[in-house]
Parts: sequence; structure tokens; C-alpha cells
Amino acid sequence: MTKGSATVAIYIFCPQCKGSFKVRDEYAGKQGVCPKCGHVIRIASSTSETQRGVPRPATKAQKEEAHRLGIEFDERITYVDLKKKIEAAQAAKPTDDAPDSLA
Repeated sequence: MTKGSATVAIYIFCPQCKGSFKVRDEYAGKQGVCPKCGHVIRIASSTSETQRGVPRPATKAQKEEAHRLGIEFDERITYVDLKKKIEAAQAAKPTDDAPDSLA
């Protein structure tokens, strides 16, 4: 691979199913199909044009942690919103080091 020919990933956010994925830059400026729902998506023409201002969806690991903590959420929740819910639940959770009673 020569200098300057590195493949750059373009991050895509599907407005239909709220899924996110990345494609190789060779698909820039073209249309593609969301692998999750089949919605036709216009792929940005450059990385600078990609989905600015679109919130990052929550990760699978975040969703698993939220389920483990008993947090209810919409599957389309954003990364930031779910992070806040997880942090609040963890802060409210009693620590194992605390005594059960002061008797």
C-alpha cells in the first residue's frame, strides 16, 4: 500500500432503523442498502460530510450493561443518553462494603 492510498471508513447512520455501520470510502457519493433493514441510504461523498450532528447510537456493550442493571430503555437510545442512565444507576447502587445495619 502506497502512502495516501489507505482505505478510510465512512460511518453511516440509517434514519429508518437507527442502525449504524461503516463502509469503505470507495462507496462515497453512492447509494447503498442498510444491512439491518434494507432502507436505501445515500452514502456521503466524503468523511467531512458524514452524518454531522447525528447522535451516536448506544453500543451493544452499553445495552447489555443497562439490562444487567435493570434499566429500561428504547432500543434507539443514544450513546450519551444511555451512558447517563448507566452512570446514575451505578451511583445509586449501594456498595458491597457498606454494612447492612448499624445495630
